[in-house]
Amino acid sequence: MEWYKLKCCGLKDSKIKKAMDLVETYDEFINFSDEKLKAEKFTEEEIKIIKTSIDDKNYLEEIEKLKKQDIKLISLKDKKYPELLKNIASPPLFLYYKGNIDILTDKTFAIVGTRRSTKYGRAFIENIIYDFVENGITIVSGFAQGIDITVHREVLKYGGNTVVVLPCGLDKIYPWEHRREWKIICERGVILTEFPLGTEPYKYNFPLRNRIIGGLARGVLVVESGEKGGSLITANLAFEENRDIFALPGDITYPNSVGCNNLIKDNKAKLVKDASDILIEYDWNEKEIRKLDSNLNTEENIVYQQLTTAMTVDELNLYTKIGCGKILSILTSLELKNLVMAVSGGRYKRKV
Repeated sequence: MEWYKLKCCGLKDSKIKKAMDLVETYDEFINFSDEKLKAEKFTEEEIKIIKTSIDDKNYLEEIEKLKKQDIKLISLKDKKYPELLKNIASPPLFLYYKGNIDILTDKTFAIVGTRRSTKYGRAFIENIIYDFVENGITIVSGFAQGIDITVHREVLKYGGNTVVVLPCGLDKIYPWEHRREWKIICERGVILTEFPLGTEPYKYNFPLRNRIIGGLARGVLVVESGEKGGSLITANLAFEENRDIFALPGDITYPNSVGCNNLIKDNKAKLVKDASDILIEYDWNEKEIRKLDSNLNTEENIVYQQLTTAMTVDELNLYTKIGCGKILSILTSLELKNLVMAVSGGRYKRKV
């Protein structure tokens, strides 16, 4: 944690990273002579900062603040620092966290998506999370409305490991509406950030946060996305780091599927229909994968699930947002498979 003294004294991150590249410990670095530091391109002002960091009061005050809020701190040099994140082009020098950071292993996967999620996307998440948890996968997401919070809630429901990455300091519960999940994840998962106490969730912090989400994971799954959005930023940043990208396809006429369909069309993402497409990719399928019906695709399963009572096409679209034309096609397919039947009033119901 002593490397943090350099940050508290005001040394730029680029120079702290340079110092970390030179030696393993802060003590080794602080013992460099002025001549050695000058030879390594540190300015006289920077050398002064480095030398005064030994007894800096700001460091002691900052550490005390973190302790009072039960926030832990690790540096890039710490053994607990996540190995996958360490290997991205620009890893955070310091991570602040609450919870158990040891759940971040090489069996870590990220799931992100739109804040304006639909029944289609949420039902897909509900279908796959059980299998991820059963196979010991740690799931990372961004805690936002929509797909992100659905991911966290589903993982918690099955007692799995989930990780939140924030675009602000850990003294800010963001978004506030998710404070209940915040408390649970602090106890059973981990919430982390690279931003110090007091940092607000400024707009320009989100892409920085998104690179961490992708950096912590072996791969990233995008579940529903418009043509632009934070989940696509996460996917593209992860793609640049040679991480695997996966996407849930959707109706080509529906705005929430444009981003995912484009990732697949541009050969940036692999099409996903259920958990097995990801678990088998990494040989993570240690336990049998639960499927609702192996003869049904994702959209067919979602429509079939919805038919707990007789419903019209318009009612089905209200809940699934798949599109009336697509739903009619799906219902025809389900009828041919002898699973659904038409009843009076233009409604459909399950046969089995």
